Amino acid sequence: LFVQRAQRIISNHNPSTPLFLYLPFQCVHAPREAPMRFVNMYNHIKNKKRRLYAGMVSAVDEAIGNVTKTLQQRGLWNNTLLVFSSDNGGVPLGGGYNWPLRGYKGNLWEGGVRAAAFVHGKMLKNKGSRSKELLHVSDWYPTFTALADTDNEARVPPLDGMNVWETISNGAPSP
Repeated sequence: LFVQRAQRIISNHNPSTPLFLYLPFQCVHAPREAPMRFVNMYNHIKNKKRRLYAGMVSAVDEAIGNVTKTLQQRGLWNNTLLVFSSDNGGVPLGGGYNWPLRGYKGNLWEGGVRAAAFVHGKMLKNKGSRSKELLHVSDWYPTFTALADTDNEARVPPLDGMNVWETISNGAPSP
């Protein structure tokens, strides 16, 4: 339903005006559920929780592909910045796996607080690179508003996050 709504928003959007679309997928997350067509792709995985987890990841992958295809069909893809980010490490009892990091969601070890993310778009200067710089979820908002050319200083109260566009785009050290 989230993807269908996102596709409708994109399809009805005037391409000459800016669009910010926040699409928070609720999986891979408890309750662990996925359509069987995705779960069955992983019958070679013996652990039932890991198999279901893998199916959920594939379902999210297809959903993002559907949104991407709609952006392309509407002629918006070349002017899109796509950010995909997790919010925390996995839960081993639920099928998550954080190796080689110690810890899991809910604790302060790196396996609990480190998460994967990627950014895609034509505006990235340093394409195809990997960063090991420190970024935090609170950095997305000031980064997006800076890209939208708004006045971050005008907001009260002050934000904890920082504009990390130079880190993401050019590989600069995080601020």
